[in-house]
This record gives sequence, C-alpha cells and structure tokens, in this order.
Amino acid sequence: MLMHGLFGKGDVALLNEFRGPLIALAVCLVLALLGRATKSASICAATGAAGLLAGWYGMSNTPFTLTPRLPVDRLTPLAIVLLLLTWASARFAPRRGLWPPLLIAALLAAWWLGGAPRARIEALAAWQTMAAIAAAVLATGWLMGGKLADPLRPATASLVLAGALWCVSAPWMWVLLALVPAAASLPMLAAPKMITLVLLAPATGLAATCALAELALGRLPRGGFKAIDLAALSPFIALLLMTALSGRLKFAGRFSGLLTAVLAGGIAVGAVWGARAARLL
Repeated sequence: MLMHGLFGKGDVALLNEFRGPLIALAVCLVLALLGRATKSASICAATGAAGLLAGWYGMSNTPFTLTPRLPVDRLTPLAIVLLLLTWASARFAPRRGLWPPLLIAALLAAWWLGGAPRARIEALAAWQTMAAIAAAVLATGWLMGGKLADPLRPATASLVLAGALWCVSAPWMWVLLALVPAAASLPMLAAPKMITLVLLAPATGLAATCALAELALGRLPRGGFKAIDLAALSPFIALLLMTALSGRLKFAGRFSGLLTAVLAGGIAVGAVWGARAARLL
C-alpha cells in the first residue's frame, strides 16, 4: 500500500525503464560512501567497475551467456573482467597506476567486442576492428589521465554519448547503455581523492559502448560518415575540450570543473544536434 501510494503506474514504468542506470548509480554511491568511511583503497578502486556490472546486469536478460545476442550481453561479461582487473591492480600493484591494467583491458575488450576470434583466420579478418577498439580504450584512458582521478570526465563523456545518440534518434537501448558509465562515475565524487586506477572501468566501459554503437549503427567501418558516427565520436570531442579548457575557467572558483564539464559537453552534443538538424551528415 505504501509503495502504491508513493508511486503511480507511470512512475514504476519509468523506474523500470531506467533500472540499469539507476542500479549502477545506487551501487556506486553505496560503495563510494563505504570506501570513504573505511578508507579502503580496494573498495574505492572497485566502485566504478561494480557500478558498471550492476547496471548492465540489470539491463540484460541473459547476462552471462558465452554466445551474446544483444550488445548488453557483451558488456556485462566485460564488466566482470574489469571488476576483477581493477581489484587485482589495487590489491597487488597500486603504485603502477592506470596504464598497465588499461593496456590489459584494451586488449581484452578488443578481442571480446571484436567477436572473440579463436582461429588465426578469424583474428586476421577482425584485426582492424580490434585495433580500433583497443585504440579507443587507450585514448579514453589517456584523455582521463592525471595523478588524481576526476570522475567528472567519464561522467561528462558518458552523458555526452547518451545525449548525442538521442539527438540522432538512435534506438533507446543505446541511450540507456551509455547512461550506465555516467551513473557509475558520478557517485565517485562522494569518495575521497583517488588515483586514476578507479577510472579503469568507466573509461573502458565508455569506449566499449562507443565501439559497439559504431559497429552496430555507424557507417565509418564501411567507409561512410553519418550523424551517428559523429555521435559515437562525441565523447572524445568532449574530453578533448575539457583538456583544452582545463585551468582557463579559474574565475568560477570551486565550480570551474563543473563549468568546464558543462561547456565541453554542451559543445559536443550541440555539434551533433546541429549537424543532424542542418542535415550536414
């Protein structure tokens, strides 16, 4: 009765539709606050990866299948690997930073999202796709790099991807998939300052979503370039703009980071919307 009084049918339907991002947000927030309270490096490091796993798991009907049919069925096992990799790196090699585990994540993501080829002939047929996915993961990690983690960067880039996909009328599933890395990044603002290792999962998850969207909807792999391709590239545009604008908005004081994120994200999504509205692509 209480639940019935608090939520109407429309509210329940809305919550169910956004269950993936909402689950990711809740799990990440709980772990971020727990990591802050316990000052546990392992919990803090695993926060983003656990949020990704919970969010994508919540969207998938068959999350652990070895023969994935839907994009989320590929993302969920990848999130499991990222969680294990992040925990192991934080536990056994925390001083090595982001790059060694990011390189491993890039190679694993490229192989898995590239079709998981097992034979040499399959690998040769898919090497260009796998190379592009690995490059996307490494580029995302580099654009988010630094001595301290900045959760605003993966959150902004993921929100930009979701907004850009919505602007080009991509299937709603892709918008929800893109919202999960954002939901798994924002709560980390409540955690203490952390090394960039915590960005391993959000960076890889964002790049993986971009890659899958491009492979499923884009024209770039077939030699074309449409609005959907610009949408898939929009997170990288936003991250580049955040890097370029970093330190130039100091007049905003403590809100300079947020202003940078809003400005960079607005320009990136606006470019996609403008290109679509003007039918330039």
